[in-house]
Amino acid sequence: MGENSNPKNDPRPALDVLQAMLEKGNSPLAQDFKRYRMKLDWPRIVGATLADKCSPVGFKNGILYVWVSSATWMNHLFFARKELLKKINDYGGQGWVKMVRFTQDPKDVPSTDECSKDPQARP
Repeated sequence: MGENSNPKNDPRPALDVLQAMLEKGNSPLAQDFKRYRMKLDWPRIVGATLADKCSPVGFKNGILYVWVSSATWMNHLFFARKELLKKINDYGGQGWVKMVRFTQDPKDVPSTDECSKDPQARP
């Protein structure tokens, strides 16, 4: 038997446990992982067309900040915001995101430091 065939040397079960904790946990690390996964899965969550026109760029106090490519798309998304919020919360869990804020101004997006210092930034 080779070294890799020993179950004690197989890191996959530990990785499976870690991933499950990060996906389902409520720790700050788990919430950061959840937001990271949302960014990766954005095209699947909102659809390819919308994902081409907007992307999540920040999160603070239950508000998801979404960068939008143009004023026209910002207007379109404003009227579709309830449906978009539902899709996001279907992905992340009911009540995970309380509001979606669309922007084209980098000043509107909270910095990473602001989000990490804010105790309410992690739903």
